[in-house]
Amino acid sequence: MNQKKSKPAYMALLCLAAMTAMSCQMTLPRAAMTDDITLIEKRLELGDNINMYDRYGWTPLMWAVYYNQQNAVKHLLSRGANPNLPARDDYGSFYRGATPLMICAMYDYKVLADMLIVSGVNLTARDRRGNSAVDIAEQNNLLEMMNLLTHAIKQRKEPLAPEH
Repeated sequence: MNQKKSKPAYMALLCLAAMTAMSCQMTLPRAAMTDDITLIEKRLELGDNINMYDRYGWTPLMWAVYYNQQNAVKHLLSRGANPNLPARDDYGSFYRGATPLMICAMYDYKVLADMLIVSGVNLTARDRRGNSAVDIAEQNNLLEMMNLLTHAIKQRKEPLAPEH
């Protein structure tokens, strides 16, 4: 009888252990790209750095922006993610030095761009090829994004950073 009563408890313990192991294997960048706020918090509780770089040279905030995860972006910014950290390496169509704002400009993520602008993002940063977010929006014929960015620059009275 005791074995039958303890078997469900044992199975529940195994399930809990498996779930804990899975959350430990799930990285902060992965949590950000999947918009999993609970897991983002769990990873931060476990000591992950909110501004950590992964093996691709990107931060969790960059991944959340790339996958258009508005909740994760908002949460990461509220927890102190630095929106100005640049990519350390080239990745896909983004060059070393690309910022979350440049990702917004490439994919026309205006809502996320607004969040980053409000957070004080550097509007004139340039990647290793000398492109700013405005340049990227222009190259992709994204007029509304260009207008959003140039208006924000004028509001802050920031000159465009010179090309490298």
